[in-house]
Amino acid sequence: MTAIQRISVATIEVLAFFIICCTLSGSFEFIRDTSSPFNLLFLSSAVSIILGKYISEPFFTTPLGAISNSIAAFLILLAVNNPDNLLFYWPMMALFIVILACSVGVLLLNIIDRVPRIKRCLLSISSALGKSKVLYSFIYLSGVLSYLRSDPDAFAVMIVAWAIVVCTPFFEAIVRIPFSFAKKNQHGSLKGSIVDSIPGKYYVASFPSVDKTLEASSSLLLLKQGRKNWIACYVSKIEILPFETIASGICIPEILIKNSAINDESIRAIAGDDPFDALLINKNDIENSSLNALEENPVFLSAHQIIGFVDEQSDIETIRIRVLKTESDDLYQVIHEGTVVESSIRNERVLYQIINGVDRENQCKAIALSPFVHAYAKKLGSYDATRNIINNVKWLPELGSPVYARNDGEDDMPELAIGKLPGTSCSICLKDINALITHNTAILGILGVGKSCLSFELIQKITQAEATQNTKIICLDLTNEYSNALKQYGVSVCDPDDEAIISAIQQDYRKATKSKDEGGNSEAFRKEMRSTIETFMGGSRDSRVLVINPEKYEVSKQTTDGKSSNYGKPPFDLTPFADLTPAEITRIISEEALDHCKSSFTGKAEGAKLLLVFEEAHSLVPEWSSAANDGDRNAANGTARVILQGRKYGLGSMIITQRTANVSKSILNQCNTIFALRVFDDTGKQFLENYVGSDYAAMLPALEERHAIAAGKALKLTCPVEIELNDRESLVRSSFYNRSDAETEHQMSASLAETI
Repeated sequence: MTAIQRISVATIEVLAFFIICCTLSGSFEFIRDTSSPFNLLFLSSAVSIILGKYISEPFFTTPLGAISNSIAAFLILLAVNNPDNLLFYWPMMALFIVILACSVGVLLLNIIDRVPRIKRCLLSISSALGKSKVLYSFIYLSGVLSYLRSDPDAFAVMIVAWAIVVCTPFFEAIVRIPFSFAKKNQHGSLKGSIVDSIPGKYYVASFPSVDKTLEASSSLLLLKQGRKNWIACYVSKIEILPFETIASGICIPEILIKNSAINDESIRAIAGDDPFDALLINKNDIENSSLNALEENPVFLSAHQIIGFVDEQSDIETIRIRVLKTESDDLYQVIHEGTVVESSIRNERVLYQIINGVDRENQCKAIALSPFVHAYAKKLGSYDATRNIINNVKWLPELGSPVYARNDGEDDMPELAIGKLPGTSCSICLKDINALITHNTAILGILGVGKSCLSFELIQKITQAEATQNTKIICLDLTNEYSNALKQYGVSVCDPDDEAIISAIQQDYRKATKSKDEGGNSEAFRKEMRSTIETFMGGSRDSRVLVINPEKYEVSKQTTDGKSSNYGKPPFDLTPFADLTPAEITRIISEEALDHCKSSFTGKAEGAKLLLVFEEAHSLVPEWSSAANDGDRNAANGTARVILQGRKYGLGSMIITQRTANVSKSILNQCNTIFALRVFDDTGKQFLENYVGSDYAAMLPALEERHAIAAGKALKLTCPVEIELNDRESLVRSSFYNRSDAETEHQMSASLAETI
C-alpha cells in the first residue's frame, strides 16, 4: 500500500471505532472521561493499534519500535484508575517489561556483536510481541473482558470490530478498489508507485492487483524520474493482498526511452507528471529502434536468469545478494549453499558461490516484501572454458549489479577433471598431478560419502596421465576393497605374495635374543617388504599399483631384553613378545619405500616416483592422543618423518580417513591438497578451517553426497570451492578397463605376485 492508501485506511478505521464507541456509550464524552472504559478502549488501545499498524510500523517492528511500544503500553497501565478491576493487569505489566528487556538486549548485542543465537532469539520475541497491534491488543482485549462482559451486545460489537481491524484486510481491500480502477489504461498497463530503489540500478514498485502473466523475457517496468524514462527488466512479483502487487526489476541504464518511443498514446499519458511513477508494460509497447537496442542488451537477454542484485555490505571477497526471487519462482529452488551465481566486475563475468543465507532481520527499508532473504556468496573468479581454469579477478561488483544463476548444459568432462562446480558445466581439473603426490593429499569425510571412490579415481588418473607415467603406487588398505575396486576403474593391480612372506617370517615369530631390538620377526618382515618393494618398483609398468593389507601379517617384537630360566644364558625361554600393530607395520613399509626412493635419487628433481595411500589412516598413522600405546605413537612419528623427507626424493602420500581428529597432525599438516567431504565433528571442522576458511568449514556438515570442498596446489583453483565430484558409475563405464580381459589381467597379476 502507498502512504496515501495507508492514511486513508487508518482514518476510516479510527472514525469507525469512534462511531461505535459513541453509539455504545451514548455520547462522545468518553474522550474526556478517563474513568470511562471506552476511553481506555478507544484512545489507549484502538487508536494506538491503528496508528501503529498503518503509520509508524506499516511493515515491520524494529527493536527501537518495540521499546517505544512497550514503554507506552506500560505507562497506559500505570494510568488506569482501578488496576484491580482490569483483568490480567500484573501479567501484562510483566510481559511489557520482558519485551522491553528483550529489545534492549538486541541493541546491546548489536553493539558487542556476540552470541548471535541469543540475539536472534531476543529479536524474534521483540519483533513478534513488540508490534503495536499485538501489545495494545492485550490492553484492548483485557478492557473488553473486564468492563463489557456484563453487556453481551457491546462485548460482541467491540470484539468483532477488533477482529476486523487486526485480523483481516477488510478496510484495505475497500480502499484499494478506487485506486486500482484509477490506474488502469485501456491496454491493461498499470501505473504504480516506486517504494524502494537504488537509482539507475534496482527498483521496487507497488501496483494494483496484476491479473496477467508476467515474464522476464517480455515484461518491463517503465520508470519516470524527472524527464528521463528508464527501462527495468522485470524480475519477480509478490501478491501482498488481493488488491496489491509488488514488482521488482533490474534497471538497464544504457537504454533511455523517450515519450515519442512509446507506441501507445494512452501509455504515454498514464505516466503523468509524478517524477516517481512506474508503469508495467510489455516490450512490444516500445517502438522498433528502442526495442532492437533492448533485445541486444546483455542484461535483458539474461533477465530470466536474474535472481537478485549486489546489495550493501559487499566486499572484495564476499558479496551480499538481495534475493528477489520468491518461493513461487522456479529459479528460487536452485538457490542454496553451494549454488554458483554470476555477476560482473568491470564488464567481466565473475563466478561466485553461495555460502550462506539470512532472513530479513536486517532489512532497513520499508517495503512490503515477503519473504525476504540475503544470500552471501564467495568470489571464485572468471572461468576459462578453453583451459578449464578459474582465473582470479580483482575488485568487486558495483552496488545494484544484477546477479545471475548459471544454467549450463552438459559438456564432456576433460581427462583430468575430478568434478565440476555444482549445477554448471565448469569442470574442475587437476593442474599439477605430480603435486598431488609430492605435496601430499588428504581426503576427509564421514563414512559413506565417497572418500574411497575419490581415491580410486585419483589413482586412476595418476596411472593414465602422461606426467606420471613412471609413478608407482602402494596402497596400505585395511578394508580389502582396493584390489577389486581399482580393477573396475581400469587400473592394473598386483598383490604381494602373502603366502611366501608369511612363510618366511613365521619361523622367527618367537625368536628370542639377548637384545630386544633383534628379537621377534620384525627384521625378517622388514627384509621381505624391502624385497617386495624393490621388485615392484623395478617391475612391469603395466602393474603400477601394489595393494598391501598390514593386518594380514603376524609380526612380532621382543618387548624386553632376553630373559632365561638358565641364569641369563640361552635359550631365552622367558622373554615376552608382542604383535606389531597396523601402525607399526605401516612404519616399516613406509621406511623401506623411502629408502628405495633415496637409493634411486640422482640428485635432481625427477617428479613423483611413489605414492603411499593410507586407507583408514586413523588406524595407520594415529594422532598422539589417540594412539593406544607408545608403540603406535613411535610408529606414527616414524611414518611422519618419512612423509616430511619424502618430497625431495619423489615420495608422497594420500591420506583417507573418516576421523580427522584421530590422524597424526604432523602428516595432515603436510597435505597441500585437501578434499573435504561431509564432516560433523568439531575437531575436524576446526582443522579444515585452516585450509578452506570459516565460511566453507561451516558448510561441511550439510554437504551433499559426492560433494566436497576442494583446495590446494594440485588443482586449477585460486581459492577453496565446493565441487560436485564425478559420478562413479559414469567413471566405471567409461574406464579403459575391458571386462573381457579380466582373465588376462588376473594372470598378469598372479605372475607378478609369483615373481615377488
